[in-house]
Amino acid sequence: MPTPRRLEDRVLTALQQALNEGRLDAAEHLLQAIEALCADAAPGSPLAEAYLAAVAGRRRVAEIVSGAGRGPRT
Repeated sequence: MPTPRRLEDRVLTALQQALNEGRLDAAEHLLQAIEALCADAAPGSPLAEAYLAAVAGRRRVAEIVSGAGRGPRT
């Protein structure tokens, strides 16, 4: 994957990493930064991608908390 050039692309990459690591505190700030940088949430824009990543991250966290992401219980 090529290195992102625009600031909003770099922040989006950081947001995705924060979500993958479960750092929701940092993810919230990064999402706010993308909102400040982007004028709209048109499909394919960094802001739209950020919202999609946030929703996916929230689902992953919910699965982990509920135990669904841990496999069968013994």
